Amino acid sequence: MILVGVTGGIGSGKSTVCSFFEALGIAVYYADDQAKYLSSYDPVVKKEVESLFGKDIYIEGQLDRKKIASLIFSNEEYRIKLNQIIHPAVKNDFELWLLARRKENRNYVIKEAAILIETGNYKDMDKVILVRADINQRIEWLEKRNGWSVSEIQARINSQMSDEEKMKFADFIIWNREKKQVQDEVLQIHKLLSR
Repeated sequence: MILVGVTGGIGSGKSTVCSFFEALGIAVYYADDQAKYLSSYDPVVKKEVESLFGKDIYIEGQLDRKKIASLIFSNEEYRIKLNQIIHPAVKNDFELWLLARRKENRNYVIKEAAILIETGNYKDMDKVILVRADINQRIEWLEKRNGWSVSEIQARINSQMSDEEKMKFADFIIWNREKKQVQDEVLQIHKLLSR
């Protein structure tokens, strides 16, 4: 079974690309979604997050996303420490998910992760797909989707590796410009991976 990583900067359209793969019957593990889930529901992760940020980082059992974002995007040390808690938990969760997928006898599966390359997890993948989009388009999408200010978006973009750097690690690059073109590119990659 081939392991395929899908990555790209925030707001580039990774989820859109993955939804096209899912429509083709491909199993997708959404690392960022699982990180959010684990940070609120895994007791070990919660305890470690609380010890780092204090108990008031949770509101009614849910991680205060706005508060934690303001902390980690203004303090590199906090971001690194939080990643040291979350990433091993996500890696273990992914391994369990992978075990179940192997039993399904699939040609390939996808792991979607924003910082796949930065964490070094790309090394566990057989292929890497980089999703790119124009920076102004990304800002526009993120403003609409999340209601963030341009400065909040820019802080998140600046915390990630540039597309130019990520391109060195990519086997495939999908430019997210137009829906039909993206679908066509996904289909081409699907055919290559299904051989």
